[in-house]
Amino acid sequence: MCLIIVRPKKIKFDLDQIRLAWRHNSDGAGVSTAYGDKVHIRKGLMSLDSLLDYLLTNNGAYPQMVHLRTATHGEINKGNTHPFPVSHKLDDLTALEITCERALAHNGMIHSVGASKVYSDSQLFVHKFSKKINKGDYTQIHRAATEGNRFALILPSQIRLFGGFREIKGLYYSNVYHQVWDDWRFDLYDNDFPKTAIESDGLDCRWCGDHATCTPDTCIKNKKSSGAIDYDNCFDCADFIDCAPGFCSQNGKKDNEGGLTLWR
Repeated sequence: MCLIIVRPKKIKFDLDQIRLAWRHNSDGAGVSTAYGDKVHIRKGLMSLDSLLDYLLTNNGAYPQMVHLRTATHGEINKGNTHPFPVSHKLDDLTALEITCERALAHNGMIHSVGASKVYSDSQLFVHKFSKKINKGDYTQIHRAATEGNRFALILPSQIRLFGGFREIKGLYYSNVYHQVWDDWRFDLYDNDFPKTAIESDGLDCRWCGDHATCTPDTCIKNKKSSGAIDYDNCFDCADFIDCAPGFCSQNGKKDNEGGLTLWR
């Protein structure tokens, strides 16, 4: 399970969490940074030290996302690390440093794009649907999200998150498995992750862990939605029951783009 961490401007990465995550996602990393009217990608960082050294040069000045890979498809090499420029050119997708208009990082497995011994499913997805994504058509991203995938798309003016990201101290994590794996008795209310919506098996409440009285996205004890933005949640109000992806029955309006926008 890979991990995406998104950092809005003026929020700093928690380097201790990145060190912890590397223990379970050590097949390479990459970083994309939005500055000016472009997005810069630097990837192929194959050691924790190289990743931390790069992040320390710009931890807070510009919006960024970092991706830590656990390979499930494709070779383990520098070129297959994320993020990827939204391009149909395979040379662009394997470039270790590139400036582009949009960068995409993926967490999960996409079965609909076929298999390759060389390229990852994420690369094949971007290669296949880059033209639509560049036109603002995120239909295929939403479709993949219904299979449990998560995506972060960074543009010069915004970052869009698709799937069940968790907001912790201003940072957005595509999952918190690195924390759970490190301590199987993971405390839902510990000091680092206070009342945070964590991954569940679909039966436990993401807030209180209650198996019987809570639905996956609404905590009966706390009387509120977990606010997790995933394929079952409305993109406007996060309502799990009454809203369909792309349409909010509470607000009575459509969200044509979908996803969670961090800033514009």
